Formats: sequence, structure tokens, C-alpha cells
Amino acid sequence: MSVTNSLSTNAQKAQFIGTIGEHPFETTTAQVEQTDNSIAFTTTHRDDGDGSEELYIRFSKAITPDEVRQLTGSRTDQVWVQLKRSENPRAYPYVEGSLTLNKISDHPFAVIGSVYAVTQDPELKLDVKFEVTV
Repeated sequence: MSVTNSLSTNAQKAQFIGTIGEHPFETTTAQVEQTDNSIAFTTTHRDDGDGSEELYIRFSKAITPDEVRQLTGSRTDQVWVQLKRSENPRAYPYVEGSLTLNKISDHPFAVIGSVYAVTQDPELKLDVKFEVTV
């Protein structure tokens, strides 16, 4: 039986810029969860009203320069968006698309990348660029 170590922290530096459908998504904070094999970012864009969009990106730590990963039901590489609204909150997995990653450094772990993906709802097309230092 293997033991998975997990560490959750706030990112030292984070920038996410892009769109979810026609809606802008921009934030400079991220929660980071690291395990032995993977890393995940959770970041939230708050709207002017009472709503927000939460983006979750998880991928393997074994990154090669300019690596493109296809989002086709992978257990390691996952992207989700959760629409937090007072009316009709919902969450969607992105099952088709690509996650492009380029690791900048190991200590501290830093990565730049982008994600372009779609769900069953064409109005939720995701196009976001990011840079995160753990």
C-alpha cells in the first residue's frame, strides 16, 4: 500500500487571465495542492455581483518543456469550472481540449501554461493563460 503525501498552500505568485465563454476570467491568487505525483491549482474570479467562477487545474509534476497534454478523460490531468451563482450553481468538467505546460523551476516549483477546453455547454469554452509560483 502506498502513502500519498499532500501539501496545500497559497501560491507565492499567481496570475490567471482569459475567458470562460464570453465572460472574462482574471485573478492573482491560487490555492495549491501538491501530492507526490501531481499538483493542482484552484483559483476564483469574483464577479461584480454575488457570483464567481472557480477554476480547478490538476496535472502530473513530470513536465517536459512546452508539453501539451490532451484532456480526454485522464485521471491525472483534469480541468473543472464551478459557476457559483445564487441561482443555478453548477460544475463542469472539461473533457476535450489541451493543457500546455512549461516548468520554469523546481525550487520553488513554478510553471507557466495555458488551457483551452470545451464542455457539453458551448457557452463555457475555456481559454486561460496562467503563471504560478508555489
